Amino acid sequence: MELVDGDIVSREEMKQEAIQRMKNIQIRDDVIDSFKNGKITMSSRGNIYEVPQEKLEFVKEHEKEIGVMIYHVIHSFANIGETYEFLYVSNYREDWDYERSLVKKNIIYCYSENVTHPDWSEAGSILVENVNGSLLRIG
Repeated sequence: MELVDGDIVSREEMKQEAIQRMKNIQIRDDVIDSFKNGKITMSSRGNIYEVPQEKLEFVKEHEKEIGVMIYHVIHSFANIGETYEFLYVSNYREDWDYERSLVKKNIIYCYSENVTHPDWSEAGSILVENVNGSLLRIG
């Protein structure tokens, strides 16, 4: 299939899409402002933190490798182990309407890195809950 100019999604378009998704799930305004200024933050246990350096390196590699834009990270501890969820916007604009409909239900596309069981790391969707502008993975 040949690409035409309309099929190519710019980084700026992906950024604007990520900002809109963060607004839709009501992430804190300071988190959105940080993202607008090029800084990704992390939700963990109901608070907002800086993303650890080794995870920022993962973000850069993952974005480059598969062409997504990661806009927020969730750090979780659950029965499946310690995880980092890297929330992203894909570079496939044709998927955005469907992804937006899921965001309205607090279902977010991400790459989930399982620190405890690395073999369980995968891309997919998770269910989140907003707690005072921070996100918790609940499913």
